[in-house]
Amino acid sequence: MDNLTVFTEFLLMDVTASRELQVLQGVLFLVIYLGALTGNLLTVTVIVTDTHLHSPMYFFISNVALLDFGSISVVVPRAVVNSMTGSKTISLPECAAQIFLYILFAAVEIALLVVMSYDRYVAICHPLHYGLIITPSLCSQATAGSWASGLVCSAVHTGALFRLPFTKTNVIQQCFCDVPQILRISSPDVQYSEFILVVVSICFVLACSSFIFISYIKIFSTVVNMHSLEAYNKAISTCTPQLAILFLFLISGSVAALGPTAQKPSLKNLLTAMFYTTVPPFVNPIIYCLRNREINAALRRMLNRDHGRWAAMDNLTIFTEFLLMDVTASRELQVLQGVLFLVIYLGALTGNLVTVTVIVTDTRLHSPMYFFISNVALLDLTSISVIVPKVIVKSMTGYNTIYLAECTVQIFLYVLFAAVEFALLVVMSYDRYMAICHPLHYRLIITPSLCSQATAGSWASGLVFSAVHTGTLFRCPFSKTNVIQQYFCDVPQILRISSPGVQFSEFVINVISVCIVLSCNIFIFISYINIFSTVLKIHSVEAKNKAISTCTPQLSTLLLFFIAGSVAVLGPTTKKPSLRNLLTAMFYSMVPPLVNPIIYCLRNREINAADQDALFRMEIDYGRWADVDNLTVFTEFLLMDVTASPELQVLQGVLFLVIYLAALTGNLVTVTVIMTDTQLHSPMYFFIGNVALLDLCSISAIVPRAIINFLTGSKTISLAECAAQMFLYTLFASVEFAFLVVMSYDRYVAICHPLHYGLIVTPSLCSQATAGSWASGLVYSATNTVTLFRLPFTKTNVIQQYFCDIPQILSISSSDVQYSEFILVVVCVSFVLACVAFIFMSYIKIFSTVIKMLSVEARNKAISTCTPQLVILFLFFIAGEVAVLGPIAKKPSLRNLLTAMFYSMVPPFVNPIIYCLRNREINAALRRMFNRFSKFSVENLSTKTKMSWAIGK
Repeated sequence: MDNLTVFTEFLLMDVTASRELQVLQGVLFLVIYLGALTGNLLTVTVIVTDTHLHSPMYFFISNVALLDFGSISVVVPRAVVNSMTGSKTISLPECAAQIFLYILFAAVEIALLVVMSYDRYVAICHPLHYGLIITPSLCSQATAGSWASGLVCSAVHTGALFRLPFTKTNVIQQCFCDVPQILRISSPDVQYSEFILVVVSICFVLACSSFIFISYIKIFSTVVNMHSLEAYNKAISTCTPQLAILFLFLISGSVAALGPTAQKPSLKNLLTAMFYTTVPPFVNPIIYCLRNREINAALRRMLNRDHGRWAAMDNLTIFTEFLLMDVTASRELQVLQGVLFLVIYLGALTGNLVTVTVIVTDTRLHSPMYFFISNVALLDLTSISVIVPKVIVKSMTGYNTIYLAECTVQIFLYVLFAAVEFALLVVMSYDRYMAICHPLHYRLIITPSLCSQATAGSWASGLVFSAVHTGTLFRCPFSKTNVIQQYFCDVPQILRISSPGVQFSEFVINVISVCIVLSCNIFIFISYINIFSTVLKIHSVEAKNKAISTCTPQLSTLLLFFIAGSVAVLGPTTKKPSLRNLLTAMFYSMVPPLVNPIIYCLRNREINAADQDALFRMEIDYGRWADVDNLTVFTEFLLMDVTASPELQVLQGVLFLVIYLAALTGNLVTVTVIMTDTQLHSPMYFFIGNVALLDLCSISAIVPRAIINFLTGSKTISLAECAAQMFLYTLFASVEFAFLVVMSYDRYVAICHPLHYGLIVTPSLCSQATAGSWASGLVYSATNTVTLFRLPFTKTNVIQQYFCDIPQILSISSSDVQYSEFILVVVCVSFVLACVAFIFMSYIKIFSTVIKMLSVEARNKAISTCTPQLVILFLFFIAGEVAVLGPIAKKPSLRNLLTAMFYSMVPPFVNPIIYCLRNREINAALRRMFNRFSKFSVENLSTKTKMSWAIGK
């Protein structure tokens, strides 16, 4: 083309070239993303699990929450990875996919907002006809229509933008593929076509806005004429959140469409993009929780569902929330106290984040000692975050109550982080002892694997201690009083208002804990005695000063921790709030996280020097590996195909696309049927719905990328993408395995103990099991991925597979990584075998009970519910064995491809078929859903026939 340069990848520009600021930007994006993720998933969970919210309005709200989650997930995770790794490139297919998905979710959301305005109009203006007009079938059709219109709009826009090659430049002045930026660098022909499309789209949007505007005018005119105050407040309560979300969506859309297209990166450009991409998904769940009374009430019911069962015992008054007392009743002083706490919290937050950032980004601090210091800084940050934000809100708003569930979580997390920090301080004393007393053997003993094991052991011991401690405190209901003479849920205060049995149990636990702490203190004391006796014998003044410089901050932190702990444990438990009580609590809960970063920065010369260098350093860090022993360090991998023929690759891509769409459809249908059919709202189908979602996610982590590679001929994948792919796939697989264990227990209780099923398998237990499954999956996946990618790849970058497969990555990693992974696999296999034994025993008991059943109907029902789970279980195990025990291919082959397809694509593809064929309830629910749609179609057809007959007549 006239010697033009055609770009197939784009360069995403950052506001700053400083690595420290880029990492900080990545952390900010990560926090916003996690907040949006939590809020939207919580909204969906509350609506799905609470039967009071099974209505059309909340059905649409849950869809909007899912769309918010989808839209922010399209942009932010990639931006986080880029900021953290320093990567700036994005391929043309990825950019097209990002724009397609973002426009799709935005278009579907505006269509749903139009539908929601009509729903509110019918509910408020025509309440008697609401049930006849807004039917489940209409809701499904409206949702399907919204998705169809969104798909058309997104496909047309994306096709118009990417129909011609890019020859001007490949520099995008933004952190993601933004439509205005892509339009800026496209050809004039594309710009003209897009201008026509934008004009047509604006006409549609204006028509939709007019419809919404007219709907709300009629709604508020009806509301104004209402005589009942309760009906008036209810109507306002349901409409206000939707109006707020509508205005936020329109404002962000206007900013995106009408804002100037930046010619160079700037802070204003970044903040503008952040506003319209991250603010709506982040703020919408907050609007629902604050303004919608039903969702607010459902959240309270979910948090307090369990503990209320004690209220009928012996006519006792059982408290399910506590009253936190202030030192003063003056609102001015309470606000001043809140401002003081906010300043302390921001100081601790900044100090600890700076410490972690400096240690992560400065290669001179990549040693065991600073690894432990960064862990302590993270623990300080999280421990103060457990308490202080809630206190700030309480002081500012005057809201003094805290729910039982919140109090439990607060104590569990605070005790957990304190226990883990203490364990790490013990490990750090041993680390300093080896470094100073046995320097020649230091690197042989204090290895990276030992550091990882010590950290994991610290967390394990902290989890055990915190779980036992919290379980003991909250195992009985609170009936004495609900007044806590403190600004947060303090252990001594909770112990004061608990029952005598709990106090005795806690006393025993405290005695055991004190014995363990004293033994650890003796170990630390002996370590530092040996350290200082060795330091005194050192002749070199420089070596002596360096040893003292590394030990003094740790000793200061240790002494501060002990003093704070002693004050917390041995201080008197007050009967009424006082200034002395407040200052004591502030000392042991807020002073250590605030002071520790100052100690490290002032007393540790290496961190001090790194802090000073970080202020002026403007270099990319990952290049540091390139100078290690003149090795070639690979930052991207080459995925190999079975065939070099482009035609066969395209055929393979089409095959994968068909399998992916079938798996997508099957699992989405399973989830939709379970969500929409009230007869399937039981624990078993809750878990089946989660497994279907996990199957959908696991195949989505691998196959879409493979399809793009096959169709475009691209073979490379960056290091960050490979790590993300492996992390997600391992996460979904391990969570699914945990769910299969939980489901075997659910079937055991349902069949072997049917009379106690409703008492044992409660909604709260299901939620806890789900949270536990995700937590265990996150821990395993994070550990596995970090172990594999902790060292650079220098052997080769060729992966004999179509995705980042663990055995393939392991084959090209260093021997140190292979050994660590081997240890991890051995530990995991032990856990898996224990879980398999549990599942095996559960099903033995199940089938022994089924055989003894006299009723043929009950026996058939039990077999009908167990058979699909058993089939899925066996399929999961066979796929897992093939993945783990199969030979590692040295070159691409058809056998290698089929093996990988079996364990990565067959389970998500086959599982929905198993449910539909073998599970009678899901089968019946599918028939009911199809009957509803067919009935609606027949009614429409008969209506149209009658109208045609009447017109003809």
